[in-house]
Amino acid sequence: MTPAHRVTRRLRNWRRRGLRQINNRAGVYRQKVFCVGRNKTGTTTMTTVLTDYGFRMGPQREAERFVHDHQWNMQPSFWEWVDAHEAFQDVPFSNTWFLPELYARYPDALYILSVRDPDDWFESLTKFHSKIFGLQRDAERAELIRGLRDNTYVAPGFLYAHQVKQFGLTSDDQLYDRDLYIQNYEEHNALVRRTIPGGQLLEIEIGNHRDTSAICQFLGMPAPSLMKRPMPWRNRRN
Repeated sequence: MTPAHRVTRRLRNWRRRGLRQINNRAGVYRQKVFCVGRNKTGTTTMTTVLTDYGFRMGPQREAERFVHDHQWNMQPSFWEWVDAHEAFQDVPFSNTWFLPELYARYPDALYILSVRDPDDWFESLTKFHSKIFGLQRDAERAELIRGLRDNTYVAPGFLYAHQVKQFGLTSDDQLYDRDLYIQNYEEHNALVRRTIPGGQLLEIEIGNHRDTSAICQFLGMPAPSLMKRPMPWRNRRN
C-alpha cells in the first residue's frame, strides 16, 4: 500500500468514526437495515454507502456460508449472527424464498429495494458470471452453464444450487433463460413491494442518483442534506 493510500484509508476511517458518533446519538442504528434488491442492482454500492455511514455490515461471505451449511433452512446460529450486526445485503437477504421469514422476524426493520432495468440486470448478471467463470464477456449460454456447474465459490456446487433455488428451476435447460430470469426478477420486486409497508421501504435505482441524500433521509440521519455524499458507484458498467 502506498503512503497516499494509507492516508486515504486513515481519513476514511476517521470520517466513519465521526459519522458513527453523530448517527448513534440520533438513534440511526436502532433499526436493522436489509438490502433486499437482487444481486447486480447496486448491492455492492449499498455496502459501501452503509459502511461509510458507520453501519456494522454482516459480512457477505459469512452469510453465504450459513446458507450452505444450513441448506436454505436457517438455524438459530444464523439469527444470532444477524442480531450481532446492523445492515445486510446479498445472499440470503436478496433472495425471494427468504423474504417472508426475514420480515416476520424483523417487522420493524428498514428495507432497501435496489432496482434497475430488467434487461440491463440480466445482461449484468450474465457478464458478471462470465467474468468469475473465466469466460469471455459474450460467452455462450452453454459455456455459462458449464462454468456454473464447475464453480467452487463458497463450496463446490453452492452457486449452482443457489441459482436453482433462487429462480425455481427444474432443469438445466432453464439456466440463464432470459425470459424466465427476468420474470423471476420482476416477481421478486413485486413481492417486496407487497410485503414491506411503504414507510419502511426505500425503492431506489442507484444509477439514477448522483448522491446519497435519498438514502440519508430514509435512514433518518440528522441533517441529510449535509450528510449526503457523491454516490460511490461500484461494479458499474459503462
